[in-house]
Amino acid sequence: MTLRTFIELHYKSFSKMDREMNWTNMTANRYYNSTPHMFLYKMEDIKLHTGIHIISLTKMIVDRIVELQEVKKHKTVVDGL
Repeated sequence: MTLRTFIELHYKSFSKMDREMNWTNMTANRYYNSTPHMFLYKMEDIKLHTGIHIISLTKMIVDRIVELQEVKKHKTVVDGL
């Protein structure tokens, strides 16, 4: 399962995750799109809300970090042409 699928399955949307976790508006979206490592600091709270195992959540977060690195790497190559 991807991190996006997990969020949609358990929270329905990024904004609903913000509300349920008592985060400011657009926090989940910002974490997902720019700084997914920040979810690592919130894992215990996410586990309490969803019951997910920490190892599964960590894998989804790391996969998202790698995905963003690949996109950034690809953009750099394309921009350099």
